Amino acid sequence: MEEVDLSLRLFDMQWKVLESTWLRVFHDTELAHHNAPHITAASISNQALLAYLRYPFLLWWLGIGQCLSRVMWLARHQRTSGIFTGLLMIPQTILQNKEHRQAVRSQSLFSYLRLRRDTVSASFKHPSL
Repeated sequence: MEEVDLSLRLFDMQWKVLESTWLRVFHDTELAHHNAPHITAASISNQALLAYLRYPFLLWWLGIGQCLSRVMWLARHQRTSGIFTGLLMIPQTILQNKEHRQAVRSQSLFSYLRLRRDTVSASFKHPSL
């Protein structure tokens, strides 16, 4: 959640967020841990936490939809162990982090989500060219 949270907050402050294939992070893992129930549970509660912390109250329905979409994706990919636990973790996770709530503007959230879906190409030229 940290990268999404940071980029959403920067975008709300009218910073530019760059996505580049040149900037890759290599995780030296076989990703088998993604099937672990505690990872599944955390992915659900983190999705809900992001919506609580950053989405304006009137747009929490969007976060609930994203959370449900995450649950359906996990179920389709046979990662069902941990789903129920993740849903049960949501209230506690929110209570533990409630002092960090700082919602972004609705317009920023909609623009950010649209740009995540339909990225815009950027070209860079060296200043001396």
